Amino acid sequence: MNTLSNAEIKKKLTDFKAKYDGKYWNAGFSQEDLSESDWGVTNHGCADGDKKCTSNEFGSAWQRHGFAKFLEYCLFGSYPDIRMGYAGGTAKLSDDWDVYQNDFSNVKLEPGDFVRLKPKSAIDVGHSFIVWSVENEYVQAAECLGGVGCALHWGDPNLDDNYNILSNVMSSKETSYIVKPRSKKPDVVNVTVTFEAEGGTCSVYQKDYTAGEAYGTLPTPTRTGYDFCGWYTDREGGTKITEGTDAATYREYSLFAHWKIKKFTVTVNKNFGTDKPESHDYEYGTTFSEFIALTREGYYFKGWKNSGDGKTYFPEDKIVITQDITLTALWDEMRVYITYEGEETENLPPTMVSYSELIESRYSYEKVIPTSILPYIDLGAGSRIFIGYRHKELEGENVFTYHPLDEQTLPFRNMTLVSAIKPQVRASIIFDANGGEDAPGSQPIYYN
Repeated sequence: MNTLSNAEIKKKLTDFKAKYDGKYWNAGFSQEDLSESDWGVTNHGCADGDKKCTSNEFGSAWQRHGFAKFLEYCLFGSYPDIRMGYAGGTAKLSDDWDVYQNDFSNVKLEPGDFVRLKPKSAIDVGHSFIVWSVENEYVQAAECLGGVGCALHWGDPNLDDNYNILSNVMSSKETSYIVKPRSKKPDVVNVTVTFEAEGGTCSVYQKDYTAGEAYGTLPTPTRTGYDFCGWYTDREGGTKITEGTDAATYREYSLFAHWKIKKFTVTVNKNFGTDKPESHDYEYGTTFSEFIALTREGYYFKGWKNSGDGKTYFPEDKIVITQDITLTALWDEMRVYITYEGEETENLPPTMVSYSELIESRYSYEKVIPTSILPYIDLGAGSRIFIGYRHKELEGENVFTYHPLDEQTLPFRNMTLVSAIKPQVRASIIFDANGGEDAPGSQPIYYN
């Protein structure tokens, strides 16, 4: 048996009505609609032996009963093999049908039901019809009316006051039996689902789904700083809904987005510095203020470079965490400058000495400047000779002289050095008193 819903049954009967309304059944339905063998669905021998109920040569009651069975066959590909005067157990029904008789208190008429009414008088043979639609207390039927030929009729089966079937629940006083097709498919019902983004943004606010069937594609909302965890039936807790979950059967309801706040890593690169801070994870929106000034021997701390925005931050600064970032400590190497005065120093530029150029002192734990970085003043083979540099702030004949070619050291600080240049000695005159007294000592003879 074909599985149909109430809505599909009603549509099929409505289509029949549009095509065959008012026509005689054997004139309206042709072999183009059904094969020749299909006309035998009521060949149980209607009223006159071998005559089939598709004939126009038998009474209206048989016509109506046969037509009702014929419609069931058109709808479901099967029909209830039941006679007009059915009494419990006297006729066989296949597994495709359920029959109700005598007690209809819990029976509700639906499209596709086969209804047999009792005769209204001793000379009447009753009436058979198929339920077309049920609206509240009003029942519409697909049936045969009229005399020979049994023209199709659609409407209220309450032919007169004796056939009172306007209630959805039948009275056994009027109804002989009701036959229902089994396993009818539920009506396709669209349900409207509202997607509550709960602080996020969703491109779909409402969407219709088919009740009882899998949702299929669900929208994906977004929310800055949060990961989407899925759609749930409640704001707090509830059941998670997936694409394979069946939509609920009630008409309108909401699904709620659940979120998990993102965490971002602040990676700290101290760049050879000491002390805190350390790398750590922070929730989105956390205010970060651990821009601590670090220390490093031989360097000045110059702040923290933020990889996120490229800016430099200092103690007392604050930022809001919105992404993974790396904070790199910036350093400026310590430097001193040595300037020069005195003869032959006019063209000597200052000497810049970086901390990395220092050497360990042989006399203390301090780092000192090697004199090898000082410029050598080459005077050639003339009358003078370069003997080194003296500290400007120190004066006198016994001031220590620093020479670039000697393994000497200077303190790591800014200073001014004065060049030390003397005449070059070429010879000496020695005075010999030859027995006399008060001879002068040796006297140098300078170049020129």
